[in-house]
Amino acid sequence: MSRVFISYRRDDSADITGRIFDRLRAHFDKQILFRDVDVIPFGSDFRQVIRKAVEDCQVLLAVIGPTWLSIATEDGTRRLDDPHDFVRLEIETALKRNIPVIPVLVNKAAMPKAVHLPDSLQDLVYRNGLEVGRDPRFHPDVDTLIRGLSRLLNPTPPPSPPPPTPVVVAPSGPKAGDRTELVLPGGVKMAFAWCPPGTFMMGSTNGHDDEKPVQRVTLTKGFYTGIHPVTQAQWKAITGATPSHFKGENRPVETVSWEACQEFCKKLTAHLKGQVTIRLLSEAEWEYACRAGTTTDYHTGDGEAALKKAGWYSGNASSETHPVGELAANAWGLYDMHGNVWEWCQDWYGPYAAGEQTNPIQLTK
Repeated sequence: MSRVFISYRRDDSADITGRIFDRLRAHFDKQILFRDVDVIPFGSDFRQVIRKAVEDCQVLLAVIGPTWLSIATEDGTRRLDDPHDFVRLEIETALKRNIPVIPVLVNKAAMPKAVHLPDSLQDLVYRNGLEVGRDPRFHPDVDTLIRGLSRLLNPTPPPSPPPPTPVVVAPSGPKAGDRTELVLPGGVKMAFAWCPPGTFMMGSTNGHDDEKPVQRVTLTKGFYTGIHPVTQAQWKAITGATPSHFKGENRPVETVSWEACQEFCKKLTAHLKGQVTIRLLSEAEWEYACRAGTTTDYHTGDGEAALKKAGWYSGNASSETHPVGELAANAWGLYDMHGNVWEWCQDWYGPYAAGEQTNPIQLTK
């Protein structure tokens, strides 16, 4: 049984598909690969053989070149619009089976848009794939493909992660700045500090317009928050990827969307097996944690002179991020609350209602 079916158009990508096939054949047992009619025995009905191969395979590679979408028959009909077109049938069958279908973009081809595909193929654009470039990119790109196929063809259960450190609150309650620590997959650690319930004056008369007016805010429940922005090592431990521009395991993760942060929190909560729920801080919680009981412009004091004295001014005037925890922490042991990276909050960007507030959070526009 062929476990990997390679779908392609000869007129579009035969040359580079052949190179990809040779690399895969050198790595995998050649019996698990099915490329095209060249491997069909003489006298066999190739329609039945191809249909059976797609129905039995575990993974389908859809090789897409620059003319894959537009190739037409002699009468001008686009081949993908023909329900009997073999490439269409191959991908349709695999999508219906809901097996992994991997778009492989070659010769600088772009992923087709869903509106340009028959209805039965539109799910293809949502399948995660990769680009295989010409030399010198070809072999590194195919190495990436081989690693991905190896995981799909020979899945191994992940090692059991170490049990997370439970959050234990003493009967008298933790004190401001008390720490607890979680162990993430791969042994990566993540420390949290306690922010006690309290009341503070939120906003600033010296800041931007969106920091005005100053209003009295009460948070009736304490909470733990990370002692510094999420690092690239912590992000990778939970999501498996490091999307940041400025690389470094101990640098903060950046270039991540609010939605990506929501997914990170969801996966971290799942890792903790429901013992605690992880979410982003609300804007009020973030400012409360940043101030750590202070009433000045910054937790280091008033004005930029206070930042410079604490090392923050020079540390954040550079053109790139710096490793977390290098500069002074606030009174509750929280680092990088001024500078390094901007941080997402849980609530929608917008003003809270006027007047004194209790546990405010802006969840809608």
